[in-house]
Amino acid sequence: MLLINENVKPNKTIYYLAAQVYKKINNVTYSVKELYNELQVDIIDIEYSHYLYALNFLFLLEKIKIDKDVIRLC
Repeated sequence: MLLINENVKPNKTIYYLAAQVYKKINNVTYSVKELYNELQVDIIDIEYSHYLYALNFLFLLEKIKIDKDVIRLC
């Protein structure tokens, strides 16, 4: 869920997940799968599709780039 409303917890939104992804990268390179596994440790019960939406959101904002399955900050 991208938008926040009264039926969705804020920590289940794409905005929150994108912020967690951005914070986790912090000048460290991860593969897409490695970062997902790292986030699974920090955030319990995240869906892979929501994780991909968060990556897309950050990519569209030009905050990250993905080259050959490696995620880096712009």
